Amino acid sequence: MFASLRLIELGIKPIVLERGKNVQTRRKDLRAIQQFGEVNPIQTIVSARACSTYSDGNFILVQLSEGMLINLNIFVQNGAQEEILIDAHPHIGSNKLPKVVENIRQTILNCNGEIHFDSKVTDLLIENKTVKGVVINNEKEDGCGLRIIATGHSARDIYYLLNKKGVKLEAKPFAMGVRIEHPQV
Repeated sequence: MFASLRLIELGIKPIVLERGKNVQTRRKDLRAIQQFGEVNPIQTIVSARACSTYSDGNFILVQLSEGMLINLNIFVQNGAQEEILIDAHPHIGSNKLPKVVENIRQTILNCNGEIHFDSKVTDLLIENKTVKGVVINNEKEDGCGLRIIATGHSARDIYYLLNKKGVKLEAKPFAMGVRIEHPQV
C-alpha cells in the first residue's frame, strides 16, 4: 500500500495484485476462525494484508527514520489518531486499523490506481532474462512493467517461484527513494 502511494507521488499508476480478499470479506473468514474453527489458508489472520489489518495494531519503532515518519503520517491522514506520531510505541488498535487500511486503498483508487483482489501471482513471464509480466491465478497474463513484491510474511510460494525462475531480489527501503527497473533473471 505504501509503495503504491509512493508510485502515485512519482506519477506512476500502481496496479496492486492482492492475493486475498478485500477487508470486508476477510471479516467473514476471521469470524469463521474465531467462532467455528474453520480456517481458509489464504485468508487467515496472518496472511498478506489481513495480518496488518487484523493485528493488534502495534507499530514498534526500532529506529526513527524519515521513512517511518512518512508512513505514520499516512496512517494519521487516513484516520489513525495523531498520538501515534509522538508515542514511543505507536498503537492504532484493531478496531480502527481496518478502516485506516480501507481509506488508504480508497486513496489509491481515487488516484487512478487499481487494486485487484483474489489475484495470486502463480508464474512469471520471462524474456531475455528480464521479467516482462506475471501470470495471475494460473490463467490471466499481465504484462505490466515495474513490479514491487510486498508479500507480507505468509507467501513462501512466491519466494519458491522466484528462486525457481532465477530471479534475484534486492531489498531497499522504499520510502527513502525508488529505483525503477525491470527485475533481471
